[in-house]
Amino acid sequence: MDAAAQATAAEVEAASRAVEGLAGRLIGWLALGTVAGLVVASLLAWLTVSRGFVSPLRGVTTALQSLACGRSDISIPGAERRDEIGLVARAAEKFRIALEERALLKTARRAEAEAKEKRAIALAEEVRRFEAP
Repeated sequence: MDAAAQATAAEVEAASRAVEGLAGRLIGWLALGTVAGLVVASLLAWLTVSRGFVSPLRGVTTALQSLACGRSDISIPGAERRDEIGLVARAAEKFRIALEERALLKTARRAEAEAKEKRAIALAEEVRRFEAP
């Protein structure tokens, strides 16, 4: 019976080592899976932030830089959005409209000044003709 107990103990020991090896491999695969999952989640988060916020914000920033240079012939991207980027884009659109109106007013004032100058020249010419003998 002692031989049977030793044989059983040897089998239990062999089974125990096999389970330990299997557990070690399982832990290794779980660690690898966790790291891979974290990498995938990080990539998805980066894509979401990049496409959802950074690109639209870059478009609004470019439009604002154009407005700062005096260009009003641009379109402001993102005004249809219902978040903070859309709020900034709608405010930039108001600046664009104001810049356009200012340019039109400046053109109208310049045309008015030119018309006044032409009338003054014409009036001065008439006065000269009237005073000339």
